[in-house]
Amino acid sequence: MSADVRFHNDTTLGLNGFRLSPHNGNAIRAYDPTAAAWVTLNVPNGGYQGVVSSCFIDDVAAQSMPYNVPHLAFLKINAGGTPYVNWLTWAQAGYVHGPEGFYVDARTQHGHILGMAIRVPIYEIQGQYNSEYLISYYNRGEGSFFSIPAGSVVAGAGWQPVGPPVELLCWADDFPDIAVTLNATCTAANASLQAALVANGNFPAGSFGANTSNAIIGNPAPINITVPTPPITPGFYSYQLHIQTNAGTMTLGAALNSVINVHGKF
Repeated sequence: MSADVRFHNDTTLGLNGFRLSPHNGNAIRAYDPTAAAWVTLNVPNGGYQGVVSSCFIDDVAAQSMPYNVPHLAFLKINAGGTPYVNWLTWAQAGYVHGPEGFYVDARTQHGHILGMAIRVPIYEIQGQYNSEYLISYYNRGEGSFFSIPAGSVVAGAGWQPVGPPVELLCWADDFPDIAVTLNATCTAANASLQAALVANGNFPAGSFGANTSNAIIGNPAPINITVPTPPITPGFYSYQLHIQTNAGTMTLGAALNSVINVHGKF
């Protein structure tokens, strides 16, 4: 079952802003506690908006979402008949199939799932060129973001991180494509580069499988990293590029000839 809405971040409300908007319609089911029944709610053209710095968390108003903790968003109706977006951490409640066939919060089964977000310092919930910090459950948008690795390592230093990580939220049925293409120069002739895409601080722990690296390739030459198995659980994922060299100083320049590109439905 689908719904004619899309949950998204909204820069007009600042870095903390989110909005539930109509999408090819405006109907979504919501639980009315007064009627003790599920009803069809028509989302207005302006949608329902809010900021994670002062929002409903576990049905308590004016709460500030903590940093670096993934939250699920659910649509609810209060006793006065007013719809609102309620945020829950995974520790508070996940999501399960409800009595009408769509996903609801696992604890009360009275919230209709809308999306997922993680609040991070500086960027809050607004995705950057190398990240996606809020995703909709319904009517996900096709999109891409990328990170440009830059940095140097010297022979004998072992594996070293280079460039910013790529960070994204995923649903269980998402299969984002992660393509990594690197070009490097080295101070030593005939040096070789080894690279790995390393999982950092994943939530849930252990998601996205093991680290992935490919065989050593001569320098200078492009190197393509095999992507880990797609996630089987929803959550937040962070990937950092690590490289090492067997001779000289290996450098990845801050140019588009070295790119980590992520494509999916965000």
